[in-house]
Amino acid sequence: MKHKKNGFTLVELIVVLVILAVLAALLVPALTGYIDKARKSQVIAETRMLTQAAQTELSSLYATN
Repeated sequence: MKHKKNGFTLVELIVVLVILAVLAALLVPALTGYIDKARKSQVIAETRMLTQAAQTELSSLYATN
């Protein structure tokens, strides 16, 4: 009589969880690096817009006088 295997064993589930944990540990530093780069780019873009706005205001002030 053959026994039919139903589901996964505990060892198989633990192995899958360990693999997922290792992959997550590798991905987290990469994602935080991308987030930091995006924040730096956003700050640079906002600084450029502020500089342009200030230059526009100053040029309009000097143009009217």
